[in-house]
Amino acid sequence: MVEESRYTGIGKHVKRKSVRDSRTAFSIKSGSKFALLVLRDCGNSCTVNSPLDLGDGYWFLPSHELPMNTLLTDWFGNRTIAEIRKAQFCLAVIGAVNEDDGALRRRVLYLYDSVIMLALPRLGRGYLFSGKKEKGRLNINSWSQIQHCQVVFRYRTTGKVESNTLRAAKNLAEGFCTVCENKNAYERLERGLFVLEQALKQSRLQDRLHQFVRALEALVKPRKGRNTKDFVHRCRTFVAPNASTAATL
Repeated sequence: MVEESRYTGIGKHVKRKSVRDSRTAFSIKSGSKFALLVLRDCGNSCTVNSPLDLGDGYWFLPSHELPMNTLLTDWFGNRTIAEIRKAQFCLAVIGAVNEDDGALRRRVLYLYDSVIMLALPRLGRGYLFSGKKEKGRLNINSWSQIQHCQVVFRYRTTGKVESNTLRAAKNLAEGFCTVCENKNAYERLERGLFVLEQALKQSRLQDRLHQFVRALEALVKPRKGRNTKDFVHRCRTFVAPNASTAATL
């Protein structure tokens, strides 16, 4: 495969192999650990209908490719099994046998958060599983419920999740990992990401605007005593640098 350079947005340029196309078959190798997040797509938001290898152990799976259907009867009642099987949206992370289960769950949740931020799909309640494949059999170590995403759509139409969206979300998720694993270096940015996530869930426009401004402040880092001037000057990096934009900011 051809190597390509990518930039996570946080950190250094790194080399990796190019991602495989969407026709790649999904499988979990014996001895590997996994974290799997299955959700119901409430708005037909996703256009990807085959397994998509996002690289570095990250995957998107349609519901018919779930690798654990045979395990469900060992853990759940018929009603819960029926709900899980209605899921059309599945995110997975495959890790090494020595990788911590909690780290795998965080990685798949960062991928989920990234998809929400990039596309605002209508996703319902879901289930998060983690486990290991041993001697050819999948074993679930833990599971939990994920409440449906409370993103408010009043001010924006629902986005479509396409293959490019998922690949971009994977890069953003890796950035989240870098930030959260190096809190001393990225404490301000971590707070900004949290505020941005909260802004998407605010129902009142003025509250959303306030939170969006706080998120931008975490990124542009205005100097004390020069907040307004620095905010206007540095935010013009992201928008048209003209007098009208400056007045709006």
